[in-house]
Amino acid sequence: MHPRGRLLKTIPVLACLAANVFAQKVVSPEVHADKSVTFRLKAPNVAEVKLWGEWILKFNTLEPMTKGEDGVWTATIGPLTPGIYTYTFVIDHLGVPDPGNHYRAGDDGSLVEVPAPSRAAYDPQDTPHGVLHMVQYQPKQRPGVQTVIIYTPPGYEKDDKTQYPVLYLLHGSGDTESSWTHVGRAHFIADNLMAQGRAKPMILVMPNGFGSKFEQELIDEIIPLVESRYRVRRDAGNRAVAGLSMGGFQALAIALRRPEVFGSIGVFSAGAHGESADGSVREFAADKRKLANGTGLFRVAIGDRDSLLKEATRLDKLLQDGGVKHEFIVAPGEGHRWLFWRQCLTDFLLGLFAENR
Repeated sequence: MHPRGRLLKTIPVLACLAANVFAQKVVSPEVHADKSVTFRLKAPNVAEVKLWGEWILKFNTLEPMTKGEDGVWTATIGPLTPGIYTYTFVIDHLGVPDPGNHYRAGDDGSLVEVPAPSRAAYDPQDTPHGVLHMVQYQPKQRPGVQTVIIYTPPGYEKDDKTQYPVLYLLHGSGDTESSWTHVGRAHFIADNLMAQGRAKPMILVMPNGFGSKFEQELIDEIIPLVESRYRVRRDAGNRAVAGLSMGGFQALAIALRRPEVFGSIGVFSAGAHGESADGSVREFAADKRKLANGTGLFRVAIGDRDSLLKEATRLDKLLQDGGVKHEFIVAPGEGHRWLFWRQCLTDFLLGLFAENR
């Protein structure tokens, strides 16, 4: 969310860009056969435009764009590794989406897909598909109606007896409850893995993670809502929580304090931060009975170029020192980005609830 001063400056910038789009349609982004990508923005009255994209792994770095005589700013990047990338045009320190691209990501981002030679794990394929439900509720702890996205697996509607395990999947600080499906394609990943028999059929629950009392809201309101409306198993061994970045910190903190609720934990691009987190890990480790009989999956995954690597490494050491069974994965060449988080989810689903198969 922009501070008020920046928001007021954003409005005329966006209005100007919108007018330019209608005046002259520019093709952006344009993916070339060699997997390079050209980005264009018509903004003749702007002094400087730069480009940020998920292919940039160095923190606080932007790509320059060149202004043509027609007022169109251009940059060609790549070739890029196949994948779906978030990108943003930066004008006067303000991030704005590509006005020529309807494929949006959040308030100020857009998405571009560089296709792989064959279908990726996150691509929709010719397999049975689950259903996404948009469920609204009024939290007791904060004003306004909130939305939670719930994925039910293929066949859920036809079989009225089977009960399913549940993964509560939390988003990052710049995202919303729809980010794991819109940007992360979590539902297609689940569809494909279940169709291949590589993941156990399960329900995914993706709430809005903002709010100072989100943990209480999750435990006291969201979980009871899910368990009252959907056929789910209600023991810790069949309930998991995972998240990326901010959601990873939340998943860790909540699961450590609520081992009777969650039997599996996924921490993507996050870790232990501060003395309170260290204390929570040590307290958790001190009582081996809190580990869901040792059958749950506890995975910490981060890229070796992620700025939060120090926090993740500290978490790994705390867990090792406490004798807590877990997996610590450091992915070479990866940063704080959706390309990595889609893979994190894919790998996590492969092992999740495996003991119940």
